[in-house]
Amino acid sequence: MSQRETEWTQRIRHALDAELARPDPALSAALARRRALALSQARGTRTGLRAYTPGIAFATAAIAVVMLAGLPQTARNIYDNDSLLLEVARLNDDIELIEDLDFYHWLDANGYAG
Repeated sequence: MSQRETEWTQRIRHALDAELARPDPALSAALARRRALALSQARGTRTGLRAYTPGIAFATAAIAVVMLAGLPQTARNIYDNDSLLLEVARLNDDIELIEDLDFYHWLDANGYAG
């Protein structure tokens, strides 16, 4: 390559580098708008299971509290009614349950009921 071609190549290279160093204002504005739109869409909506995660966590915690707080009283209250036990025993033809009802009350009163 001659001296003239080398200088010409260097001038073109410097001109192209300078052009790349200063981006086009219209292109920069378009990229900024698209970036802002993408960020607003990403922040605004959740998709799939992530959208329901807070609700699922709250519902699970509420169910656990209700089950742990209310279970012992509920279980005892169901069996406090002798008529229910008698009805179940009668339907199942379980005469021993009816005959030993006092024994089952004693077990429950002394904490042996399961």
